[in-house]
Amino acid sequence: MPRLSNELLRHAFTINPLLPLLLRTCRTLPSAHNELRWLRQHVDARLETKFGRKKDAPALLRRRCVVNLVKKRARGVPLQYILGSQPFGDLDILCRKGVLIPRYDNPSVLLGLSNAIPRQATEEYTYRLSSILLSTPSLRTDPKRIRILDLCTGTGCIPLLLLSLLSPTLETKVTGIDISPTALALARLNTTHNSPPLSSAHARFASGDVLASGATTLNEARRAREEEGWWYGDEGFDVVTANPPYISRLGFNRDTERSVRNFEPRLALVPVGDGGEEGRLEDIFYGRIVEKAEGVGARVLVMEVAGTEQAGRGRVEVWRDFPDGVVGEGVEGRIGGDEGIGGRGVIGGEGQLGEEVVLRGVGEGRSVVKVLLVLYDGGKHAQDFPELLGTTENELGIRKWLEDAGHTLVTTSDKDDPNSKFDQELVDSEVIITTPFHPGYLTKERLQKAKKLKLAITAGIGSDHVDLNAANETNGGITVAEVTGSNVVSVAEHVIMTILVLVRNFVPAHEQVAAGDWNVAAVAKNEYDLEGKVVGTVAVGRIGQRVLKRLRAFDCKELLYFDYQPLSPEVEKEIGCRRVENLEEMLAQCDVVTINCPLHEKTRGLFNKELISKMKPGAWLVNTARGAIVVKEDVAEALKSGHLRGYGGDVWFPQPAPKDHPLRYAQNPWGGGNAMVPHMSGTSIDAQKRYADGTKAILDSYLSGREDYRPEDLIVHKGDYATKAYGDRAKK
Repeated sequence: MPRLSNELLRHAFTINPLLPLLLRTCRTLPSAHNELRWLRQHVDARLETKFGRKKDAPALLRRRCVVNLVKKRARGVPLQYILGSQPFGDLDILCRKGVLIPRYDNPSVLLGLSNAIPRQATEEYTYRLSSILLSTPSLRTDPKRIRILDLCTGTGCIPLLLLSLLSPTLETKVTGIDISPTALALARLNTTHNSPPLSSAHARFASGDVLASGATTLNEARRAREEEGWWYGDEGFDVVTANPPYISRLGFNRDTERSVRNFEPRLALVPVGDGGEEGRLEDIFYGRIVEKAEGVGARVLVMEVAGTEQAGRGRVEVWRDFPDGVVGEGVEGRIGGDEGIGGRGVIGGEGQLGEEVVLRGVGEGRSVVKVLLVLYDGGKHAQDFPELLGTTENELGIRKWLEDAGHTLVTTSDKDDPNSKFDQELVDSEVIITTPFHPGYLTKERLQKAKKLKLAITAGIGSDHVDLNAANETNGGITVAEVTGSNVVSVAEHVIMTILVLVRNFVPAHEQVAAGDWNVAAVAKNEYDLEGKVVGTVAVGRIGQRVLKRLRAFDCKELLYFDYQPLSPEVEKEIGCRRVENLEEMLAQCDVVTINCPLHEKTRGLFNKELISKMKPGAWLVNTARGAIVVKEDVAEALKSGHLRGYGGDVWFPQPAPKDHPLRYAQNPWGGGNAMVPHMSGTSIDAQKRYADGTKAILDSYLSGREDYRPEDLIVHKGDYATKAYGDRAKK
């Protein structure tokens, strides 16, 4: 595990002296923030129980309790053991030493700073399974009821969450099997602890050895069920779930963290030399679990494995929606029947027949999907700050999620050369994700080569890097979607900042003091107030409206906007703005103009020499929309002549901007007026979290087969435009 940087530790200490201690186990600052908050809440709850009201508890006692818990956590004690429980869906799962806990094994899941804890992998597939079971009656023997068997049940979290999710719709009964008496006692306790909504009449836990020989044995469990009337004769179970041990003692000692080695039960390890099976020791449980599932007549088997390598190595029964594999010659059965009951297939290409798998599916999702991700490199900054989600190092936080689902993720920043990694990988990718900050340009020529491409996601706002007309005509219509609203606040704030930087002549003033000079007159001669100025926005969508609302506080003389679609009179009154129907007429009145429109055929090169000449002499122009909306040479010339007093923003064309880009160096006659920065306005740390979450939601909607996208996220869909944001186009 890499050492924590001194810079990170010092930064954490300045925020709170307890954070460096938590970083020993949390590894990231947001995770440490979260854990410190949860520990404080835990202490407050305990003190409130003791003293009646939190404010009656001595402050020194509260701090001492928090410090003691932080020190315990720093020694590697799992947070679940300290707090006593772990959220799992809507349930509160009690945790005890000696029973495997529903662990968040990926630190990135704790990056969210909200009170809610994001779902971990086991929780996520439990929700997914419940959705499939509810929507697919053919997976149940009786359409009105369902029977679930959970092997290696541990805390009972999986069957209990399934019971909670399914019982409002179906008559549901779950049985959990475990070899550990401690685990069974805890699972039964979790049933009563979460009741209501759970009923112990619908959940039973019994002792059983999954590694016992025989396809239908589970002798101890079966006898227990027969005595209690819980064996359903020949019907058996509809569903078998299992989260078996898949870590050997060697791997446990070599690869796991201290908190795992010291606190996880040894029963959670693969037993040494048991079962006499060939192959890798870590795979010993999977063949036996398949036998048990077949023996009880299960129609669905879901097993958790260590990763895709292990899943492809052993003989397992897997859920395959839209099966697209090829059954090897001489192999029994077929893939995908009319009733969704699969056959036996073979993993591996021609001449490389691999291990046997049982394929089942009803066509409600997709099989393995290749996702191509184009992002900028963050280098050391991204390594030290995993909150930089929009980098190749941190990959929007989606790699583990995708690979756990069996999909493939290829990430690159190489996108510009004709033989770039982007071009090579795009050919057989089904999904492409890129950002406005480092866009992979999807031209008509590139799209024609991408024979499998179905979905193009913009992690952020602005899909002008895609030839939308070509997307509508390629592969039956490529869906183009973006995370609408993810960075509107971030960009609006940047616009206000840039206006002030230009109007107050900030950059030359700062450069002066940084150079060791002091000449107030030299910078004050070109410094003005924003109050009393006329400000106009080109387009008044989500960003434009937020800009105007924020400008109200500056007592501008007038706030104007130009847009093909007027705001309602109520909104205009609330903001205090006025629409001007002619763009040139508006520009002639404005001291400050901010561009907030999308880039499309009608706006490309809009601000050229002719249009800029219509602007009020000495005006300031701000562009955080797209670099190609302006003609860069014409802007540089207007700035040099003084017709534009200043130009600022963060968008370039092309980008990254070449070193000789004219807007890197252009200045007004007074040695200032340039407020250009890299494309950063919409990629603040807060915005990155929003557009990473939104990207994952769009991707999940596609991979699940639901395609229940938010309408506002769709740019083109099913071969047609889904929005007027990229021009007022007539529907086909």
